[in-house]
Amino acid sequence: MSTLPRILIVEDDPQIRELICRALEDGTRQCETCADLKSALQRLHLGLPDLLILDRVLPGGDGLRILQKVREVSNLPVLLLTSLRSEDHKVEGLEAGADDYLGKPFSLRELTARVNALLRRSRNPVGVSLRLGALSLDSEGRQAFCGEQPLDLSPLEVRVLKTLLLNQDRVLRRDELIGLAWGVEYEGYDRAVDTLVVRLRRKLAGPGMPQVRTVRGQGYSLSLEEDA
Repeated sequence: MSTLPRILIVEDDPQIRELICRALEDGTRQCETCADLKSALQRLHLGLPDLLILDRVLPGGDGLRILQKVREVSNLPVLLLTSLRSEDHKVEGLEAGADDYLGKPFSLRELTARVNALLRRSRNPVGVSLRLGALSLDSEGRQAFCGEQPLDLSPLEVRVLKTLLLNQDRVLRRDELIGLAWGVEYEGYDRAVDTLVVRLRRKLAGPGMPQVRTVRGQGYSLSLEEDA
């Protein structure tokens, strides 16, 4: 049985599917494809891939329906591909549980870099548990806890939280936090970061829990102190 990472590409445009497969199947990955929402759901019922590349607009419905089904059972990395490029659509996709978002048209070089970053993150756990006050992150970097109680965080929220925990002694600029949490450079994600911070603050509430602190004019840090 092959040990190569398995990538499922859900894209209705046959030309784009072919281009993605050719770019990614270089002997280090293997790809499967689906062209619509129904066939993608049927394929996922047979077993999950190591990474999902998902078009947002599909015959049969919104690709976010697939993402929501996946997130009910797995934290596998999901890269959204879409021609819907507004900031609202980016935030909507990330809030639904996508790990990354790439607008069409895109370069195959950038696509490959983002796929590699997502696969690296999924296969390289933190190695040690991280703690600050009552907050802890498990040794695989996938589950956060308040004391002994698991926190209901999305995979993206966990990654942002892990990035802040790994940089407790620093104030991270917004663009720095994006780059460290996602693994590649991003533009136009300011509102997505602000939305994540608001959600994390709400979910981290509790005795002894740190908060994502806003340092005015500088950025964010994780601290047991109040905002400066």
